[in-house]
Amino acid sequence: IDNLPMSGNNDYIFQGIIYVTGDMSQSGTSQFVASGTEPVRVVVNGTISLVGTSSSVSSQSILFVSNAPSGDAITISGTASTGDTYGALFYSTSPTANVKINGTADFFGGIISNGTITTSGQPMIKRDDDLVTLTQYFHPLREDYLMNVVSWNELR
Repeated sequence: IDNLPMSGNNDYIFQGIIYVTGDMSQSGTSQFVASGTEPVRVVVNGTISLVGTSSSVSSQSILFVSNAPSGDAITISGTASTGDTYGALFYSTSPTANVKINGTADFFGGIISNGTITTSGQPMIKRDDDLVTLTQYFHPLREDYLMNVVSWNELR
């Protein structure tokens, strides 16, 4: 897919692995719906932007990967949210790219970044204390390799 714009009051249903050569954006009251029996992986060569009251709901975990080389690789703002059962993991691969969380974004999951993570407003990032539901994700760059979240480092 060249770009993945999701907007309005629409549900976008995905399963498996989605490769986006450009940017992914989600706005309005749109919902990213992960279905199927395996975690959903979205690999984006550009930026990932979740704004407004957009949300993710799923029957499986979601891994969002941004390979943007610099700038704001991942932006989560407004009241964007993810579900409380399976959650989402956001991963920025570049050491010169930023992850920004603004407003009252509310999600269950985590953020892995080789660059800078900044927050403003009162975002809520909730994680599974026992690492039960967020332990197994596909490795973002290899289809045959699974990675596990084994510990969290909380930034305050």
